[in-house]
Amino acid sequence: MQKYLDQLNELALLKDNWDEEGAPPLSSTCIEKTKEIIEWAFQNKINIDYVDADVMGGTAIGVDNDSGKYVWISIKNNGAVHNIYGDNRHGTLDDIKEYLKEDDDG
Repeated sequence: MQKYLDQLNELALLKDNWDEEGAPPLSSTCIEKTKEIIEWAFQNKINIDYVDADVMGGTAIGVDNDSGKYVWISIKNNGAVHNIYGDNRHGTLDDIKEYLKEDDDG
């Protein structure tokens, strides 16, 4: 988990226009929400693939399971959480946990 928290701390240092195309820096709200989701993933034994900045403002986290199911989680600078998984389904963190667990339980 510390690896991803360290990555997030590095991303928090990004300045305005960090991508040279106008991307905003990460807000403190986004950073705190991203930390919560990293901790949630580890508590629920969900694999984190990456943590990165989103050029639209915020962060993105990729999570998966051992069966190859993948979920993209976007945390916006205002703290809103969006995710896409399966056939473009959206849901809560609990929905993601259940979706990733389906194949791993069998």
